[in-house]
Amino acid sequence: MTISADIIADSISPLGIRITTMALVYPRFIHAEFMTHRTFSRGASSSRAIPVKRMLSEVWNHPATPIHWGANQAGMQARAELSGIRKSVAASLWKWVGRAVCVPVWLMSKLGLHKQVANRLLEPWQHIHVVVTSTDWDNFYNLRCHPDAQPEIQELAHAMRCAQISSTPRSLQVGEWHLPYVSATELAETPVEATIKISVARCCRVSYMNHGGKLSTKGEDIILYNRLVDANPPHMSPLEHQAQCAPDEWRYANFSGWISHRFHIESELFKLP
Repeated sequence: MTISADIIADSISPLGIRITTMALVYPRFIHAEFMTHRTFSRGASSSRAIPVKRMLSEVWNHPATPIHWGANQAGMQARAELSGIRKSVAASLWKWVGRAVCVPVWLMSKLGLHKQVANRLLEPWQHIHVVVTSTDWDNFYNLRCHPDAQPEIQELAHAMRCAQISSTPRSLQVGEWHLPYVSATELAETPVEATIKISVARCCRVSYMNHGGKLSTKGEDIILYNRLVDANPPHMSPLEHQAQCAPDEWRYANFSGWISHRFHIESELFKLP
C-alpha cells in the first residue's frame, strides 16, 4: 500500500501568497473525503482511462489496504486496533477478496467489456494518482491531521504538510506563471503560451507520461490541450493548475492572489458586451 506526496511546482508572489501543486498517491477508498475540500483544484487518474491489464496487475500485486485495522465500536472513529490473529486474518481477507475480484474482471475483459465498466469492480483495492493545486491548505491540515480523521487520510495529510514544509517556493513576479510539470529548460526554451498548454496536458494525465507509460512530446501535449479546450463542452478542470501571479490578494475563483488559466479563459468566454 502506498501513500505519498511530492511537490511538482511551488511558487510565491511578491505579496507572500504561496501556490503549491502536489502529485499524490493514496488509496481510492479515501478519495471521497479528499474531494470535500473545495478550495483545491484537482485532477485524478481515471478507471475509464487505465487499461484493465495494468489495473489487474496493480490490484493483484500492490493492492491498496488500510493502515489501521480498527476494532469495531460505536461512532465514526476506531480508536483501538485489532491485534494478533484477528488482525492478520482481516488483512489477509482484504487482499484475498481483491484477488478474487480480479478473476471475473479478467474474464469480462476477455469478453470484450470496456475498461470503464470492468475496472469499476477493482476500485476498493486501487491506488489513485492525483494532482492538486491550492493557495489555501490550513483547513485541510487542521481537519485531516487530526486524530479524528481516518488513519489513511491522516497519513496523506501529514505527508503533504511535510512535503510543503520541506519545499522552498520559487519567487515569481506579477504576471509570471506557476506551471506544474514544466521543466526549467522548457520554460527557458519555449514560449509561455506553449508552456501553459504543455502544463495543462500533463496535469490532465497527472504525469509527464501518457497512459501507455511513455514520455509525451510537446507536440502531443499541445494536441491534447486543443482537444480539451475545443471539446463541446470543453474539459476545463486541467486548466486550473496553471496560475498567473496577481498584483493583489483578491480571490479569483478558488485561488487567492493567483489567477488560474481556467479563470482567464472563462472570463473571455463569458465576457459581457
